[in-house]
Amino acid sequence: MKIKFLAVCLCLVSMSYGAQEKTGARAQKSAGEIVDQKLIACVKAGDADCVAKALAAGAKANASNAEGRAALILAAEGKSAEVVRLLLEAGAEVNRNWGGEGSPLCRAALFGRKEITGMLLTKRAKVNVVCDSDHGDTPLLEALRGMMLADMPGELRETFVQAGDESYKAGEAAEKLREALSASSADFLAVARALLARGADVNVVATCDAGETALMYAAMSGNAELMKELLARGADVNKGVPVLAWMVQYERELERGKSLALPAMSKNQAAMLAWSERTKAAREEIKRLLKAAGAKETAEGEEDDSAKTDAETLEEVADAAFRDAIEVDDRKDFARLVDAYAKHPLGAVVLPEALRRTIIYQRTEMFKLLLERGTSPNADRGMANRHPPLQQAAYSGQLEYARMLLDAGADMDKRDENGLTALDAAERQSSSSEEHRAIAELLKARGAKSKGQKP
Repeated sequence: MKIKFLAVCLCLVSMSYGAQEKTGARAQKSAGEIVDQKLIACVKAGDADCVAKALAAGAKANASNAEGRAALILAAEGKSAEVVRLLLEAGAEVNRNWGGEGSPLCRAALFGRKEITGMLLTKRAKVNVVCDSDHGDTPLLEALRGMMLADMPGELRETFVQAGDESYKAGEAAEKLREALSASSADFLAVARALLARGADVNVVATCDAGETALMYAAMSGNAELMKELLARGADVNKGVPVLAWMVQYERELERGKSLALPAMSKNQAAMLAWSERTKAAREEIKRLLKAAGAKETAEGEEDDSAKTDAETLEEVADAAFRDAIEVDDRKDFARLVDAYAKHPLGAVVLPEALRRTIIYQRTEMFKLLLERGTSPNADRGMANRHPPLQQAAYSGQLEYARMLLDAGADMDKRDENGLTALDAAERQSSSSEEHRAIAELLKARGAKSKGQKP
């Protein structure tokens, strides 16, 4: 089920977790550059002895890697507090900021490094610095989000890693993200409390659509004690997204989800329900605390889902189940879902959408499985912004998918919501790539005629 708080701007995949350094030919390095580069390598390895030797050999404490990330920023996200101590003692700038990653304190909070956080705060690191200009996070929000995610079941945490594209998931950034999510909830909480003790602003609101606050993360975590601490420090219960209104909507959605007669849920959905049950008692206490503090139970402009029919809700939740499996490329779970829905009335509704989505994510084995199980390549749910499968392949420039759909009997004359056929779609994109041009030629060879529909 698409539980609402998984849709909030958790600011994970889109954040920079440390891309791989650029490589390539460069001019011959000076002796100073060589020793600085050695220091960076030692810092990344977490080797304190190596760092000490590099500094003794003349490496600058504020040396940066090829992308401009300072040694202290790299060290702050690492596990060696001794490396951080050596750099600070050698004069590393504690508040040096780098691009979208913020300061060393931001990195320590993001990775749940409690000892390193303490060292940076002792050196007067700024606690209310903006860590990510796109989302407006501060070190406190970084730490509280990490605490919330650390309490989640592993299936849910991995969702945030797998939500990126294939190059992201295979790269260093994804491993950095996994490392950040591996710290304990207790460590993240210790970081948050250290920041609060130094005057961290408890009323910061993230600048993404959901407008997360410290209170929202405490509520998501089911951490009543933290909620009490934040309220005692002056947290505004109605700032940003009113947290009590969000919780009421969340509980309503949970109860409705549990009552649905679904053929099957995704592993992600099942894990979400189990986690929600585990934190239910704590959430009830949190709601009492918020009500006592004057929190609103409804939010302005809040969508009313109560008017949705059970059939609409079933379709939405079933859609989300397939989306979960497709996004994380869980073929075993996907096959289980296909088996469950293939002979169920919901299957006729959600399997065609799953077929379209496999094209978008280029999940070839899943795509073939759906066709083998009889999913129609011509089913059309008539939903806005959701093209029939053949048009989707044409728009996306997926030649082999287009070929397989045609072999399975896809209707070349079928139109999408804009009145365009697959050939129209391919020709509109023909200047974009050779793949689009090849799809247009394939369709023409199969007898398709352009309708000449233009927007």
